[in-house]
Amino acid sequence: MCSSVVSLHNRKKRSFVLVEVLVSLVLFSLLFCTLGFWQRHLLISSKRNEQLYKVFLQENNAYKKLRELFRFTSQFESLSSESLCSVVFDRGVYRDPELAGEVAAILYYNEQFQRLELCIRSLKNQDKMEIFVLLDHVSRVYCTPSFRHLENTDFPDRIGLHIYRNSPNSQRERLLVYQFAVGK
Repeated sequence: MCSSVVSLHNRKKRSFVLVEVLVSLVLFSLLFCTLGFWQRHLLISSKRNEQLYKVFLQENNAYKKLRELFRFTSQFESLSSESLCSVVFDRGVYRDPELAGEVAAILYYNEQFQRLELCIRSLKNQDKMEIFVLLDHVSRVYCTPSFRHLENTDFPDRIGLHIYRNSPNSQRERLLVYQFAVGK
């Protein structure tokens, strides 16, 4: 009789241990599922932020390059159908001596690749040139020179750029409006 009481007591104890193990496994699985969910959430938000920072950095670099271009402009050529504007500007010291000093720059919209590009070419050697991609995902661009003094229509005081840009992640179109002083 004594042995049957002991075995009954051991059986109850074993089932209690089994329930504890099952509860602990369920709690661990809930904990790991929660940790996995938050890790995935943080990874997705960090990738989204990285893409936004890339867009912001590209717009910032394009603005700086265009501001430098128009600030040191010495000649302005008329707008043509294939380019937004064409200028001659002083680039100053540059790593390539043929592309330093006075150079020609052509700002144009590449419709095939939907990019705003800047082509800088040497005035001394017509074959020497560099092409910079200023902005990607551009749907359309308008360049408007403004003349403050009507007697001098060859050289504008300001250049306005209206750039319509599609975001790679959303369907909305953004408008970037830049206004640059020319030759100041």
